[in-house]
Amino acid sequence: MNAELILPNPPTANRRLIPTKAGRWVTAPAMRRWKAEVAEMIPPPPEGWNPDDGASVEIVVRWPDKRRRDLSNIIKPIEDAIDDAGYVRDDSLIYEMRVVRYDSFGLRPPMPDESVMRPGFSFVVIRDTPF
Repeated sequence: MNAELILPNPPTANRRLIPTKAGRWVTAPAMRRWKAEVAEMIPPPPEGWNPDDGASVEIVVRWPDKRRRDLSNIIKPIEDAIDDAGYVRDDSLIYEMRVVRYDSFGLRPPMPDESVMRPGFSFVVIRDTPF
C-alpha cells in the first residue's frame, strides 16, 4: 500500500527553534505554523495500514529558489509529520529513506504527475512494509 502526499517544505533549520531569555530553546512560530498546516494536509492512513509494520519513505524536494540548501535538513520534520499522522507508531520505524532534489542541477526524477512539483513543496511517498 502506498500513500502519496504533497507537502510544503518545512522552515529552514535556522528557523525551527529560537532561544529564550532564560537560555532555553523553544519551537519557532514558523515551525509551529508549518506543523499545524501539514497536520491538516496529511490524510489518515488507509484502511488496513499497520503503523507497527514500519515504512519506507521517498521524498522529492523542490526548493523555492536557487539558494544552496542541505538536503538532509528536510528529513526530520517530514519524518515527524508522518509519525504524527499515524503512518508509523514511531519515526524510528522508518527503515528506508530516499531523498531526491528536483530540478536542481538538471535533475528530474520520475514523477507520476510532474505538474505537482511546485517550488517550495515536496512530493512524499510512504510505502507500508509488512515484515
